[in-house]
Amino acid sequence: MRYLVRYLSLVVLLLCTSCTVREQKSRSQQPVQCEVLTVQSVASLSTYSYLATVQEQTNIPLSLPYGGTVTEVCVRPNAKVRKGDVLLRVDDTNARQALATARAAFAQAEDAMSRTKPLHEKGLISDVQMVELQTKFNQAQAACVAANRQVQQCVLTAPLNGIAAFDALHVGQHIVPEVPVITLLDLSGFTVLAYVPEAEVAALHTGDSARLDIPALQAVGLQACLTRIGMQANVLTHSYPVEAAISNPPAGLLPGMVGTLSIVRTGQSAVVIPQHCITLLPEGPAVWTVGDDSRAERRQITLGAYHANGVEVTAGLHNGDRVVVAGYQKLYHNAVVESK
Repeated sequence: MRYLVRYLSLVVLLLCTSCTVREQKSRSQQPVQCEVLTVQSVASLSTYSYLATVQEQTNIPLSLPYGGTVTEVCVRPNAKVRKGDVLLRVDDTNARQALATARAAFAQAEDAMSRTKPLHEKGLISDVQMVELQTKFNQAQAACVAANRQVQQCVLTAPLNGIAAFDALHVGQHIVPEVPVITLLDLSGFTVLAYVPEAEVAALHTGDSARLDIPALQAVGLQACLTRIGMQANVLTHSYPVEAAISNPPAGLLPGMVGTLSIVRTGQSAVVIPQHCITLLPEGPAVWTVGDDSRAERRQITLGAYHANGVEVTAGLHNGDRVVVAGYQKLYHNAVVESK
């Protein structure tokens, strides 16, 4: 009887243990609800920003080739002028005297030619003498043209429409030859000048789109296009000049204003995942993935550049892989995953 009781007790214990294991196994195989993202390869976008200075479309320094004393200033500083407008005049007394002398010499040479030509035709004047007279006539004519040009260059005119920029010009002021006295600014268009580090300039190309922000005018998102990439670097900063034309310049924009030129570059296609789904382990970063059988697996990955929409994965994930982006804290190896 005693052995029978022991036997029954052992059977009951085995039955209870079996039920407990079956219950735990059943509980452990319940699906874990998670949010799953199917990753896809997308072109990576990176934005690079540079300090830029607004420039006028054209900048022409104006000077007088012979200089002189100012007799009249015809425009105010920073006034709008049109092509052909007179900007200033200098004393042309000496130039007109030189012109009068040249004209007298030309008249004398012309008279000599008119008197000598009939004699040469009759053979009374040799060819050598005729050539000498013709040479003197040509020299007198050229001197007359040069003297007349010198008189005209005593007046400074605008070569195109723009703004006559200068600090101060006064009557009686002496102007040095070939030294700019007025700068003509063409404000019909604007460009910006930025300096790009040598490590980044190779990725830029003429025609690339850019965005310009001008804090002084509270102008944001102005469209710009790269028009020139310099070939000579600054010896101190090792950066290259880059110019961009502004497509829609706002009202009030002036040369010298400072802004931020942003250029968006498209890189190679890569897998980008949200940063919050990455787990940092001693072995390195990892994510939970879901296979075709809906079971979880932790996978080691290699991270690349950071972007606005996530982190680039350079190794460990492929196009079409399913990554758990929410609820991965409840996962374990080979767990059954149910997508929300």
